[in-house]
Amino acid sequence: MISPLLANLYLNPLDHGVNDTTAGQARMVRYADDFVIACAPGRGGGLGARLKRWLEAKGLTLNEVKTRTVNIRQTGINFLGCNLTWRRSSRGRSYLHAQPSQKSRGNLREQLGEILNHWTRWRPIQEVVREVNQVELPTMAKWKAAR
Repeated sequence: MISPLLANLYLNPLDHGVNDTTAGQARMVRYADDFVIACAPGRGGGLGARLKRWLEAKGLTLNEVKTRTVNIRQTGINFLGCNLTWRRSSRGRSYLHAQPSQKSRGNLREQLGEILNHWTRWRPIQEVVREVNQVELPTMAKWKAAR
């Protein structure tokens, strides 16, 4: 794992290479060294091979455990603390649905449990509400930064 600053220095050309030169065929979303490349069905394998060659030329390698090609219309993915799935609206339109992952929801419950418990019932409601409203998961902050 490399630092976020080094990741940005090394991977900025990759961002531009994917997002500027693929003519809408692919889109990359990246936060530090975590990224997702979305492309049309059937193009993932070719993009994966090109990505691997590009990274190796820079002296970097993909984490093979975390790297996979999926059809998001069939299988959701977790990215930056969010679960991303393909859904259909009540009007029949397809859209990408994002919600906090199970791990993020568990972290939120744990943080709120420290604030909202029987030991803190004596506190004024306004104070508790103010503290609860300040709770933000680190993964959700990452998600906001990546958008």
